[in-house]
Amino acid sequence: MKLIELKNVSLIYNKKDVVLNNISFSINEGEIISIIGENGSGKSTLGKLITKLIEPTKGELFFKNKSYSISNEEIRKNFGMIFQNPDNQFIGNTVEDDVAFGLENRCINPKDMPKIIDEKLNLVDMINYKKYQPNLLSGGQKQRVAIASNIALNLSLLIFDEATSMLDPKGELEVSNIIEKLKKADNKMTLIIITHNMEEVLLTNRVLVLKDQKISYDGKPDDLFKNEELLKTLNINPPFKYELVTKLKKAGFAVDFNDSLKSIKDKIWQ
Repeated sequence: MKLIELKNVSLIYNKKDVVLNNISFSINEGEIISIIGENGSGKSTLGKLITKLIEPTKGELFFKNKSYSISNEEIRKNFGMIFQNPDNQFIGNTVEDDVAFGLENRCINPKDMPKIIDEKLNLVDMINYKKYQPNLLSGGQKQRVAIASNIALNLSLLIFDEATSMLDPKGELEVSNIIEKLKKADNKMTLIIITHNMEEVLLTNRVLVLKDQKISYDGKPDDLFKNEELLKTLNINPPFKYELVTKLKKAGFAVDFNDSLKSIKDKIWQ
């Protein structure tokens, strides 16, 4: 079933600065999608349009086949977003308070809240930090709390807006591991990962590439990263393994994109 659909959506600032131009696509329930593109291509803007933080200049958006706008508060309650800066989205005095904040706004029965909080903190491996204050947490830990705060609300859609761009490698890995967990959860929500990190694209089943204010590619990440000419056209650097295999194949090594890094290493030594 279609969860989100954009029809001929454009965003133009000051009647002349085109950010997005006549974009149309749909997202099905449960899909895991990445959105990539060069700096200034409109990735984050597209995420804000989908969640209706901003309105398009032209076009229409649909949630489960129902048109929605900024004023549709009930529909917008289905959307959540994890932003770049971990410090800008921590609301509570402690980890527990932060997850509780959204539940209180949804008028969840206070008797039910401790169970929900513990369940979601367990999912993001932060249950042992429940009483911690935000200043005692790393960037990756803060992002994991932000994820817990969002998934506690039973959202239909969660957007990661370059959520690892300000994290160190350890923090990046922590967030990536949580995304993998969310993919396998029984009540799998739809995920959109807006990123410049090509390794994160491999976590998704579908990738949209923004270029020249339009969607220039919509398909499987594997098909994109194997296509050297297309990568050059879109000015995209592939993940390490794809770049390595491409160079090794040109050098005459019998390697394949489906090989694991260990298998590739063994073939090189042979």
